Amino acid sequence: MGTWTKASRWLVATGLGVVAGALVLGASGSALAAKPQPPPPSGKLIYYNDGATSYRMAVDGTGKALLAGTASGHVSDVRHGGTYWSVWTTWATLPKLPGDDEDRYRIVAWPVETAGGPISILDDASWKVTRPAFRPVAAGSAPKITFSAVHWTGTTYEAGLYEITLTTDGGGAITGADPTTLTQLIAGSVFTHVTPTQQTFHWSQLQGHDWLNPTKLVYGNDTFSNGGSLWAQLYLYDFAYPGVPPLALIAANQPRMVWGPAVNPSGTRVMYGNYTALYEVTTGGNATPTVFVAATSRNRGTTFDYLDDDWAVYGWQKTTSPFTSDVYRKLRGGSATNLTGDVSASCEPVAAR
Repeated sequence: MGTWTKASRWLVATGLGVVAGALVLGASGSALAAKPQPPPPSGKLIYYNDGATSYRMAVDGTGKALLAGTASGHVSDVRHGGTYWSVWTTWATLPKLPGDDEDRYRIVAWPVETAGGPISILDDASWKVTRPAFRPVAAGSAPKITFSAVHWTGTTYEAGLYEITLTTDGGGAITGADPTTLTQLIAGSVFTHVTPTQQTFHWSQLQGHDWLNPTKLVYGNDTFSNGGSLWAQLYLYDFAYPGVPPLALIAANQPRMVWGPAVNPSGTRVMYGNYTALYEVTTGGNATPTVFVAATSRNRGTTFDYLDDDWAVYGWQKTTSPFTSDVYRKLRGGSATNLTGDVSASCEPVAAR
């Protein structure tokens, strides 16, 4: 079947018809002034979670279906054992890292369309992990995940982006991970944060990431200080050319990345977000970010994913308690449509297929 690519990810799930109707103006977007807005892409499915409950729907918001599994976190781009899988972090029960006052997380996997889980992927007292994601692999290869982490080697701290190969049963369902395959892909720096109450936290400055294809990814490098300075940089790295310096996509002193990044199917744009806005940047190198959707006094964007190169889905969350939200669909420069106005809870799209 060949090698998976980002451009082909949207061909995975089909079968729900999509009614391409006219869009209405949403609270989080403005209508195009000159020409009618094109219809959204059809034949794709959106997975999202509402607290501990997960759903699937068509790109126009119809055909909502309650899922037996959990779609929280990063969802795989192909099925393993007949179902998509999500990987996420939950609180760990083992001790904290030496000299670190912050509780650790562990990585778990969940089947999305069937019941089951959580399946432990990494829960080790020397690892403090965050933001796991599936790495694209060739058809027939064992699934892999990548994640950001701070690692206590026994004598010192290291940080960066790491990879581990998952184990599967005879039917291809995920059963765990092979610890002998755990390796560092990109070395990062360890940031030590001291709180006003003199608690010490160790964080990896290499944070979220998204894969374009089996060798190329975009990752965020957050830089912050105890004085409160916050900014972010995005890098494009291709493991097909080892030793080549990363290409900076966002110059220094940009707003810190809280959500993302996500890469569009053709690899031409990257989206990332924070409490101010969801931003886009082209992948040509040191580009100026543009606002895809800006926060208001009442609402702000949260998690998101691309439907195609120009359409995206995202959570649109209230800025005051209770922090409920809906899933919106929006064309770049166009209007936004609420797809889950019937659900009054914390709806976050985690993947679009």
